[in-house]
Amino acid sequence: MKFLLKFGVIALVIFGCGKKAVQGRYVNISQNINSNNSMFQADLGRKGDYSGESLQSYPPTMVRWQYPVNKEIYASPVYYDGKIIVSDYENCVMAINFRSGFCDWVFRTKRRNSASVAVANNTVYIGSYDKYFYAINASNGSLIWKFKTDGYITSSAVVYGGIVYFGSWDGYLYALNCKDGEMVWKLKLDGRVYTSPAIDTKNNLVIFGDRNLYASELTTGKVKWKFSTQDYIETAPVVDGDCVYIGSRDYKVYCLDAKTGGEKWSYKTDYWVTGSPSIYQNKLIVGSYDDYIYILDKTSGDFIGKIHSGGDIQLPTMVVGHYAYAQDVNGHFTAVNLRSNKQAWRRKFANKKSLPLIHNGSLITVNGESILRLDNR
Repeated sequence: MKFLLKFGVIALVIFGCGKKAVQGRYVNISQNINSNNSMFQADLGRKGDYSGESLQSYPPTMVRWQYPVNKEIYASPVYYDGKIIVSDYENCVMAINFRSGFCDWVFRTKRRNSASVAVANNTVYIGSYDKYFYAINASNGSLIWKFKTDGYITSSAVVYGGIVYFGSWDGYLYALNCKDGEMVWKLKLDGRVYTSPAIDTKNNLVIFGDRNLYASELTTGKVKWKFSTQDYIETAPVVDGDCVYIGSRDYKVYCLDAKTGGEKWSYKTDYWVTGSPSIYQNKLIVGSYDDYIYILDKTSGDFIGKIHSGGDIQLPTMVVGHYAYAQDVNGHFTAVNLRSNKQAWRRKFANKKSLPLIHNGSLITVNGESILRLDNR
């Protein structure tokens, strides 16, 4: 069911919003210092597009290596400079050699972790339940700096132009200087900030949410617009050109104008949408708690097709080449051929809580309390 709204009946778009950011030290934004696969959902816009990688059109079955961990893993692994970097639900951030499966280093926080790391300029950025945000040397795992907040940090950071952005359960979105961790600005919101922000490089905005969605200026934190749905927004926003895509617990997927926050269209599924969409050409791929993977026209919101997954889909979808992938709560990893809009294959893993990583033809996933590299060769 699709809804086209010309006057924003559900949307609440407020310029300025009455919220002012607390200012710190100014940083000149001049460059994008992230590479593909070095953060949650692949890129600054969180589009989930791993098109530079490859995976066979059938499920990988050969275990190349298996690395045991102490606790379950909720975070999604990322690839950086020959390493798989991931945090566990105890207190470890670890770097595992992609080729050998041996651990290169371990950094310990004071409490458990559920956020995925972001890596830029040989620095790993991650927040923890110990309320600290850390910058870690990606080569050896040593601490570079840490920053204290007043709440848990489950938001995966995004790095752009010398500033790292993340949210905390203390209700603030933070912007810190990447080099020394000094605060550039922080913005107080209406609730906990546990979703991951995205960067709109065209309009120079950082887009993020508590239960609502906001867009703020990159350098000052000044709120440019706010969007509200009929229930909580738990997805990381996806920025693609002039559009921002989000899901909500009101069962809907939304397309917003990136510059103004105005609603362009919405599509209603049969249950919650808590995982971010991914994008392939003119298609938007999103999972729902109703057990289906939906394929929509990204411009109009028109329905193209849907594929049954075998369980609730709480996590983001991802795209590699002309295939989309989704992980459900029962451990099914489903591949969808986006040329035919039909299921290509499905395999069940023990992984239910973190999104796997696809890199260089390999699938990096979690099986109980181990990290696996699976290959087809």
